[in-house]
Amino acid sequence: LARNPAVSETWYQRGNARLLHSTSDLARGVDASSLHVPADADLARALELNPEHAGGWHSRAWLNERWLAERIRRGHPIEIPWETVAGYYDEAIRRSPENREIWHNRGRLLWNWGNWLAQRGIDPEETYARAQEDLERAASLDPGVAETWFYLGSAQSSAAIWRSQHDADPRAAYATAESALQKAIDLAPSWVIALSGRATNRYCWAEFLRRRGDEWLPTSQTALADFTRALDLD
Repeated sequence: LARNPAVSETWYQRGNARLLHSTSDLARGVDASSLHVPADADLARALELNPEHAGGWHSRAWLNERWLAERIRRGHPIEIPWETVAGYYDEAIRRSPENREIWHNRGRLLWNWGNWLAQRGIDPEETYARAQEDLERAASLDPGVAETWFYLGSAQSSAAIWRSQHDADPRAAYATAESALQKAIDLAPSWVIALSGRATNRYCWAEFLRRRGDEWLPTSQTALADFTRALDLD
């Protein structure tokens, strides 16, 4: 960099190296703040030199999505708006519209954003719908990725739960969530997180049916079986 600071790819690669170290630190519960800022600066410089670098936008989105999630997990103030991170993904998709991973990652971000809104009593329906569209697009590009089906089912389940709590009919959303989560489990039968996700969807669906006075016990029993299976595997 000292010899040729105008090479976008070099800034991009160093930013990615710092991103990987930052992600590793976050996974181990280590404070990654000392790596986040320089990684973001490197990626910003790479994009300044080459704004058409889809990978640069994707990496910057992923870096800041992880950082945003960590700030929320620790109860710290949000330093970067959700809209900004989504905007980085927008730029990546604009330049690489057939990249399944980018659609998947933006869909995951939108699902988490919707959950953040719901926790604050703000209507998340539009954000959940956008998440589902992205994840459906990712699944259409490669239907063999269990994680995409899991996030799609989770976004649909979250929408169903919100509707059931706000006098709207959640039954179609619970059913589509069940289908997507089943596909995730078909692809990864021993994946505890997917089993737990389906169990939660079934439990909330059963609770909705119980409150309505409908037959709820069979759905609740399948939820219990999923929870038990997940605990056995964990």
